[in-house]
Amino acid sequence: MKTTKYEKLIWKLTHFGRKNRFCRILVLFLLVPVMGIHHMIQSLLHNGRRITVIACAGVCFLVNASFRGYSAEPDAAVEETDRILETEAIAEKELLKDSMDQALLDDASTEYDGEYEDEDMEIDTFTIEDILEEYPIPGGETSGSADKGKPGDETGDMSSEFSFEAGDWRYILVNKQHPIPEDYTFELATIKGSMQCDSRILEDLIRMLQAAKEDGVSLSICSPYRDMEKQIKLFDRKINQYMSRGYSYLDAYKLASQLVTVPGTSEHQLGLSIDFLSNNYRTLDYGFGKCAAGKWLFEHGYEYGFILRYPKDKETVTGIDYEPWHYRYVGVEAATVIMQNGLTLEEFVEDYLN
Repeated sequence: MKTTKYEKLIWKLTHFGRKNRFCRILVLFLLVPVMGIHHMIQSLLHNGRRITVIACAGVCFLVNASFRGYSAEPDAAVEETDRILETEAIAEKELLKDSMDQALLDDASTEYDGEYEDEDMEIDTFTIEDILEEYPIPGGETSGSADKGKPGDETGDMSSEFSFEAGDWRYILVNKQHPIPEDYTFELATIKGSMQCDSRILEDLIRMLQAAKEDGVSLSICSPYRDMEKQIKLFDRKINQYMSRGYSYLDAYKLASQLVTVPGTSEHQLGLSIDFLSNNYRTLDYGFGKCAAGKWLFEHGYEYGFILRYPKDKETVTGIDYEPWHYRYVGVEAATVIMQNGLTLEEFVEDYLN
């Protein structure tokens, strides 16, 4: 029988150990791994199929166990993590919204001098007496003295008697969704000093001031026409104020756009809007609507073609917070319909011009 290499190696190691008794321990340590490796190789060679089947079964078991782990517990953990993150995101969003709402409330009370004047922009404030010195109107019936019915008075509703044409300059709608047309032009007229407005509304404006004076109401004009440059300065300054409080530019922009109209979408740039104050109430805030001047404007402004442009509880329609000091000229007929029916200019355009 032929001797294998393995048997020769074992015989040599054993023979070496018998001759050198001091190396027997070393030989023993060499024999154990050699014999173990040999038997392992022989087992693999003679039982390859069996071992392959067992190995495949083990791999399948491990793969199945892995999928179970990922399909059950990890999914639940991921869902829980997503839920927590979503809750935190909602809470953070609500916190930011509350913070922004509070910022708007804090800024709702704005002194006129602080809002419109700085080193680069100085705007005069003129009272009724100041303005009417240059526009004496003889006593007698004014353009708004006819009985047109009070706002909300159903018996005085005259909307069926009027017809309105789309494209009339008095009804031009300007807001965030409808910027001022590039080809829109008009002539400016001086109210007094540096104050100007569209020349076509000046007569009715003066008549309204005269009527207010006759009723003992103190009115002041603080902001009529504003050009693009002035509107940009106002808007940018408001953004910078919010950013200095820690708001991001995007959030500052959103806040600013609710208090100062985005340049290019401001009615002041049309020369058709006027901001009013009173000698007795010189703050641009919600309280102006409760003072004598604010109440008089709301009750009688439409008789001269002026409407409260941004009413209370109509913020979702106009996109602007309630501004009881801001009035827009639309003409007597449209103003009558708008105020009698509690409409905004947006709603009037939708209902009567489309």
